[in-house]
Amino acid sequence: MKFALIYPNYSDITGRGEFRRFEIFAGRGKIPERPHVGLGYLSEALIRNGIDHELFDMNNVIETYPELKKQLKHYRPTVIGLTMVTPGYLKGYELIKKLKKDFPKAEIVVGGPHVSMKLTEILKEAPEVDVGFVSEAEQSLPEYLKAGCKPEKIKGVVYRKGRRLIYTPAELELNVDELGWPKYEKWDLGKYSDVSLYTSRGCPFRCVFCTIGKFNQSRFRPRSSASVIEEIGYWYDRGQRLFPVEDDNFCFDDKRIYDLCDAIEAANFKGATFALGQGVRADKASRELLKRMYEVGFKYATIAVEGGNNKVLRALRKGETIERIEKTIKDACDIGYEVRLLFVVGAKGETWEDVKDSLRVAEKYPVMYSRFNNLLPIPGTELYDWVEGEKLTFKKPEEYLNEYAMDYTEPFYETPEFPAEERRQAIVESDKVNQKLFQRYLARKLEVLGPLRYPLAYLGSRKQTQLMVSRFPWLYKLALEVRRGLVAC
Repeated sequence: MKFALIYPNYSDITGRGEFRRFEIFAGRGKIPERPHVGLGYLSEALIRNGIDHELFDMNNVIETYPELKKQLKHYRPTVIGLTMVTPGYLKGYELIKKLKKDFPKAEIVVGGPHVSMKLTEILKEAPEVDVGFVSEAEQSLPEYLKAGCKPEKIKGVVYRKGRRLIYTPAELELNVDELGWPKYEKWDLGKYSDVSLYTSRGCPFRCVFCTIGKFNQSRFRPRSSASVIEEIGYWYDRGQRLFPVEDDNFCFDDKRIYDLCDAIEAANFKGATFALGQGVRADKASRELLKRMYEVGFKYATIAVEGGNNKVLRALRKGETIERIEKTIKDACDIGYEVRLLFVVGAKGETWEDVKDSLRVAEKYPVMYSRFNNLLPIPGTELYDWVEGEKLTFKKPEEYLNEYAMDYTEPFYETPEFPAEERRQAIVESDKVNQKLFQRYLARKLEVLGPLRYPLAYLGSRKQTQLMVSRFPWLYKLALEVRRGLVAC
């Protein structure tokens, strides 16, 4: 049994590795990505089960299909597996067709969020697929491979039985410590940036646009502090000092975070900093908790505001108030965090005036920058059901889901109260605000330079500068070091 684990390249669809209007120091060019965490966990599970496998990364390592084909012919896999996301899924289907044509004897299996959203529909849309893995596959995939690729007794899969399409629900591992953590033994880590940490899985909330609840059954499952400290220590000993933390809801259990902070402090990871890259829920982050986190090295905080008033927050089913969110933003700024704010445009009933409230919130505080995105209706979400049910989109789902780019200014749907042109203008205005925020941030950080800080802040906040920086890996790395140095100012 030889298993080929493929990470397809969706970059021309999702904007990964290309210029993104909202990112600082992210643009066109060969900027290394972090290793794919989900595939890292999967690889670790295969290693534990003694299953021969290799990684084929079409994002950072393999650039073309002929190159992939050549490497696969050399490896001669029995089973080929791919991870799939919904934005750009047709590109994944095209790759599957090529693989089945060139490797007809190999089983084709797929996993990832797209499978959890589509379930048995994926077997109709991609007939070359033999089995799909729903939700997490660290247990189900090794079981399937060790069972000789027979899915009948495996939980969390979709497959064919004659003309019938079968779906067996997944059973999540509640003690996630049992799943270990990835060491990326199959990755050439010299071609990647820092590895990410996941200290927990899942989120119990049900925002209308989010797929996490369906993928993880709306269950929050934390790792133990001992497990997290072991992982941090492993990478710390290998030279990593900045640790991106990508939990879906990091602060959900404050007692857990206090315990983790105590453990980080006791481990004495001198010089280590932690960055909360996903959106922190404001109502789960008290001032006291934020202060304790800051003391042990948490310096970056991304806060998921989403909407600038309570009307929009209710429409998104956030379960928070703008007053509570603003308090958390102020607390984080006062404590000293580098704060990034996330907003979405396109909630049910939202208008241009509501977006102006969001822009006012973004400009009100000394944050690093903000990001506004048009909402993307993804199958399986409440947002998708509303938009498609009311026939609000300009195109069919198979079109807009495969044209999506993270830096897209074009809306995917419109309403009478918020027409397309106003939605475009909202994103354009948000870019101006973002640029202003980052210029303001740089001017504060460069205060020691006196009047010289103003032209430098202006240049540093321009898109053209960020684009130039991102074209050259060495310059990009230098810019990141400068940015990290600014945090210490």
